[in-house]
Amino acid sequence: MKLCDSGNPVEVYGGRNVDAMPRLLSDGRTPMSASQLMHYRINEGDKFSDWKNYFDTSDLIAYSSKGDGKVKFVLTVDKTGKITENGRTALGLINPDSKRKSGAIELAGDQYQTLDGIEVATGNLGRTGSWLTQGEILGNKAWRILARHPDEVPADFAEDANLLKEYSSWVANQTGGNKNMAVYVDSLGKSPKLRAWYVDWLVGRSGADGRLGLDLGGGRLLGIAPEALDTKIVRPTLEQTLTIRSILEETGHTSAFAPDQIKKLQNIFEQKGYQIQKK
Repeated sequence: MKLCDSGNPVEVYGGRNVDAMPRLLSDGRTPMSASQLMHYRINEGDKFSDWKNYFDTSDLIAYSSKGDGKVKFVLTVDKTGKITENGRTALGLINPDSKRKSGAIELAGDQYQTLDGIEVATGNLGRTGSWLTQGEILGNKAWRILARHPDEVPADFAEDANLLKEYSSWVANQTGGNKNMAVYVDSLGKSPKLRAWYVDWLVGRSGADGRLGLDLGGGRLLGIAPEALDTKIVRPTLEQTLTIRSILEETGHTSAFAPDQIKKLQNIFEQKGYQIQKK
């Protein structure tokens, strides 16, 4: 599976998630979230078609008991791409020794209550079990959380509010259909349990499925190397993108002497609201 030009910034960890997750973490890598996968598909999917395959993610879903009628979205990786303390605890539950039932990790005692996550009543998840129009996708609670919309997740996890719209448009362009990205969740049982979200391949119209069996042999996690996280490219907003032309036009009037040109370009970017960060 080819996901990049060279090096190994993203590595595939295949097989059962209960076996693959401990290997991934011990290698010092970070499991890819659904929002990170959306970014990679948009930016790299046309160049490397393997990004259009299905992948399991670091975003987990904890199910309460049937009487409580709720689920928790456990986002284990923050907006900087780093595993949180709560996230490491949750991911640590995905191991071959954990007690499982029907592919889910059984949560004993107060484990469900102590897991930090975004709790949603199952009746408020939005439409599930069938393909969605783009309007339905943009309003779907599950997709909005997985895309890290600022109105749905804590500030430490919030990302670009336009990501879901951009990604759903990309998926529609890839599939040629006006209904895509179904959401599937498991039924609640007598006791709490933990599963992970996976994002389907393009043939499956990029559905989000929270019924993942963590002990199925066809698992496919993605581990991001630390150096890949340190070289994150932040996509400009639409408003910023529309200013690129004016910036280039302005630089056309600068001195041909390179240092002056670079300084002028930096000043223009800062005046237009871009933040110049140095590692």
